[in-house]
Amino acid sequence: MEIAGKIIDPPIFVAPMAGVTDYPYRQILRGMGAKFIYSEMVSSKGLVYGSKRSEELLDYNKNNDGYINIQIFGEEAEFLLKAAKIIEENYNPDFIDLNMGCPAPKVVKNGSGSALMKTPGKVKLIVSKLSAQLDTPITVKMRSGWNDDNINAVQIAKISENNGATAVAVHGRTREQYYSGTVNYEIIRKVKDAVKVPVIGNGDIFDIDSAERMFNYTNCDGIMIGRGIQGNPWLIRRLKKYFESSKRLLEPRPSQKIEMAIKHLNKAVDYYGAKIAIPKMRKHISWYLKGLKNSTYVKDEVNKLTEKEKVIKTLKKYKKTLD
Repeated sequence: MEIAGKIIDPPIFVAPMAGVTDYPYRQILRGMGAKFIYSEMVSSKGLVYGSKRSEELLDYNKNNDGYINIQIFGEEAEFLLKAAKIIEENYNPDFIDLNMGCPAPKVVKNGSGSALMKTPGKVKLIVSKLSAQLDTPITVKMRSGWNDDNINAVQIAKISENNGATAVAVHGRTREQYYSGTVNYEIIRKVKDAVKVPVIGNGDIFDIDSAERMFNYTNCDGIMIGRGIQGNPWLIRRLKKYFESSKRLLEPRPSQKIEMAIKHLNKAVDYYGAKIAIPKMRKHISWYLKGLKNSTYVKDEVNKLTEKEKVIKTLKKYKKTLD
């Protein structure tokens, strides 16, 4: 597929996930063949006011063979535009994305994230300002709506397209659902039928079969992988191989999962330092170990450790019991 003159083949997108798709993990995903990756969401006000945390989220490797889409959130057009201009001028990403999908209470309470979908007029103002005053292509990511009584993804997608957005990503759940229940393929299909810009289907893609189901049911142009890559970066490689040649690569062996957990830990420590990286890595290690035999004790042990060498020693000891 093509967005603003850029080719994404195969059309697989890595979703923006706070606390997950940070710099170290993005490098691992790049190594698995991820062509198009979103950053973690960046607060527009935080960036404008000089928040160090917001600036850290913008770090990426410009030499990588792939595209980066920096996602911003906020509810005020003024701050979103100022933040987008800072990003464009100082970081030069391939795309800038407007977050209309985050369901977190701390985000929606001020009207940001998926709460923006409740104010179509504000969406029109924001997208039009961003598109008119930036050279960087604008994309939007949304949910199906706020709740079952307010399913308006088609309306918001049309507004976004008509005001300059170059692509829309739709998570087929409402804000009220969070990540519960099942994804609504029908609303993604309706968005695809309603707009001419590329539509990216998002939600419940955990393997090849669910990826095919998303494509076949919705006729979407691309798919976005979120929770499916938590502890499973191989999913990108497996999907890429399948869509290129119809070949199904084997799932990673348990020992490979441990090796990747260690590799990821080393990258995180190199980037953040042990004091910050080790607490951050606990959830990742838990995801790598998910479903492996007798892993509960190992997860509990890792959660108590604060030194990289001890975490690695624990993981290597456990690895000897696998495969």
